[in-house]
Amino acid sequence: MAHHHRIHVLATGKRGKEKEEVRSLLRCVAAARRCLFLLLLSTGVALLLQPPLGAHGAPLEPVYPGDNATPEQMAQYAAELRRYINMLTRPRYGKRDKEGALDFSECGSPHAAAPRQLSPRDS
Repeated sequence: MAHHHRIHVLATGKRGKEKEEVRSLLRCVAAARRCLFLLLLSTGVALLLQPPLGAHGAPLEPVYPGDNATPEQMAQYAAELRRYINMLTRPRYGKRDKEGALDFSECGSPHAAAPRQLSPRDS
């Protein structure tokens, strides 16, 4: 019921203070809508700028431009190939599946010196 009263007051123009409150509230709502729109727009642009991924999330290998490519095309290909190789060979940290993980308790500390055989020169 209070909501209808404010609308009625706004429509009749009897109370200036309540009129200002409604205007202020409408400005806040408009600002919030602009912020939400900008957030959604920037998220969409960021997603569109991501490099395309192949199967299992691996980046796609760049396409060779051909033997008759211009120097600019070859430079672009070299840059894309460098990024591709860096992406594939970068170190990955985090959880690994148990099958592929090494169990260091079986072979001792990874920082311990490995035993070596003495050569004839060491005697």
